[in-house]
Amino acid sequence: MSGGEEDTGGDKTVSFAPEEEKSAKVLQQKLSMLQKEHELQCVSNSLSFPKPVTRLVFWTRPKQRQRWGDVDSHCHINWGDLFFDLFYVASALNLSYVLFYSPSAEGVLYFTGLFGPILLEWFQRTFFDARFVWGDDPFHRMFEIVHLCALSFAAVHIRPVSTMTDPTQPEMFDYSLAVTCLALLNMYRSIEVMLTVDGEDAAKRGEKRRLIDFFVQLAFYLAAAVKSGITYYGSKSADENDFGNRGLESLTNACSRILNLAPERDLAAEVAVEKDHIPIILCLCGWVSTVVFFFFC
Repeated sequence: MSGGEEDTGGDKTVSFAPEEEKSAKVLQQKLSMLQKEHELQCVSNSLSFPKPVTRLVFWTRPKQRQRWGDVDSHCHINWGDLFFDLFYVASALNLSYVLFYSPSAEGVLYFTGLFGPILLEWFQRTFFDARFVWGDDPFHRMFEIVHLCALSFAAVHIRPVSTMTDPTQPEMFDYSLAVTCLALLNMYRSIEVMLTVDGEDAAKRGEKRRLIDFFVQLAFYLAAAVKSGITYYGSKSADENDFGNRGLESLTNACSRILNLAPERDLAAEVAVEKDHIPIILCLCGWVSTVVFFFFC
């Protein structure tokens, strides 16, 4: 009879040496960790191709990606993340025109005020993906689509300073409205984690601090949207009410320019537009407040 088997009245039992039992426990722990890592990798929070499911679940709880003491798990880049980054390529292109046409202090102000909120959105998305993961359910898929639409709406309305400061153009209002929607979506994401996350209490407490940060952002962005909206729709109403008088004045100025009856500086008053810098300053304050909150709170 071999040394690993013992005869107990006809029944055979197998006993292992202490070293073998220890190796078996270590192997079992490694298999358990690999299984947890596989479960986390199977749940993706980005817009990848959905997998066929047998039962449709409209909403699932967000999960903490890694808990204290768990094996390290890494986020995997997929098509949704690459599609998200493409919006920043378009934003960089539009922002380059801001400095190209206005290489001045005013251009730097608008470049910083327009670039800050969307750059901050990239950091917030990265921080969330590193800590939490969503299920592959219709609700969170639609949430991601709305989030990308708001980001694209902000990117497409980045225009040169002459357009952003013109109260008769809706670009500043549309941009402020887009970043306001992004702040609202971030607030919802934090509230959902605080109330329903499958994770530790420390994750919920950390998200509560971020919710305060998002609320401060929302206050500044909403104020910028309200101010630019009032300016735009107010100037639009004035244009509609004074359309006939300004048309006659433009015709007179054109005739005077042809006949050289008036100096150019007097005719320049025809196209003079009062600039409004308050909305871009509010957007700038919105993302600067987040930087201050991150380092000092």
